[in-house]
Amino acid sequence: MRTMKRFLLLLFVLLLEPGCKNAKLLQTAAPPATPVTDARTVDPWSIPDAFMRTEMFEVARSRFTTKILQQKKKNQAVDVPPPHTLQQISYRGPLGEMAAYVSPDPNDGRKHPAIIWLIGGFSTSISKEAWMKSPPSNDQSAAAFWRAGVITMYPSMRGGNKNPGYKENLYGEVDDVGAAYQKLAALPYVDANRIFLGGHSVGGTLALLVAEAYPHFRATFAFGAAERFRDWGPDNAGFDFGDATEHLMRAPIEWLHSLRSPTYIAEGEGGNGSAISSFTSQNRNPLVHTLLLKDHDHVTYLFRAMTFLANKILADSGTGAFSFDIAELGVAVAP
Repeated sequence: MRTMKRFLLLLFVLLLEPGCKNAKLLQTAAPPATPVTDARTVDPWSIPDAFMRTEMFEVARSRFTTKILQQKKKNQAVDVPPPHTLQQISYRGPLGEMAAYVSPDPNDGRKHPAIIWLIGGFSTSISKEAWMKSPPSNDQSAAAFWRAGVITMYPSMRGGNKNPGYKENLYGEVDDVGAAYQKLAALPYVDANRIFLGGHSVGGTLALLVAEAYPHFRATFAFGAAERFRDWGPDNAGFDFGDATEHLMRAPIEWLHSLRSPTYIAEGEGGNGSAISSFTSQNRNPLVHTLLLKDHDHVTYLFRAMTFLANKILADSGTGAFSFDIAELGVAVAP
């Protein structure tokens, strides 16, 4: 009997021993090493989508310096506005004094809503286009705002007119517009709580990038914006067109999550309509509203759209959130 008990005890120990050794190994083995990656050294387009959705645009910009390969300037005098339209002023940008147009003081003792408007094209200059009379089917002046009584500012930017610096094609210009906002907000006849931002085409694309980097604006209106700079091709770049990070920093569609005030993106179906589909499908930000305008091209809706927005801006009290159903815009510009 004792012999049998000893045999069973010995068998139990022999069976348990391998398991004990394995348990001991599991307790003392070091966990597998996790590679540590410095995000500043990674191509942003290779970062997982979940990370990109938490990275704010201004933070990414603070870690990036663009490299301009072509130093381009306008070196063109600023057109003098006619009486009773706009006045020429200057604002201090990151590189120095920049020219701008702005509505004059109405001298009524009140503070008024205002908008910074960015005209299309890559010139970064201001010109008589801001007051030129054009047919309603092709009015890109944005004059509907200041004629309705909305204080309107048109900033020139680096490399434009006779300004310091060189064109950076939607990079440094973001900070120039941010500085223009500070100038506009300081004008005694402007309500700093009701400053809007808008633009068309290249200007609409820049407006989105500015709003993604600077959260100060009451709302932003982007018409005919491109989702990425690469849509314009290498001839318009001035930077290394093969550098994915340069492109990322000029791609408003990648930073929609950074927008912190209402943003309205619209375009005619006969213009850059495919961009609206891209913005709509990629957007997860409830502050962003998109609309494809039926029976319009890149410009035919602008005059009526700006007239509609001017009325919305003038009706805004500045209290609570600014909002409207973007479908109203479609009704307002319907042919």
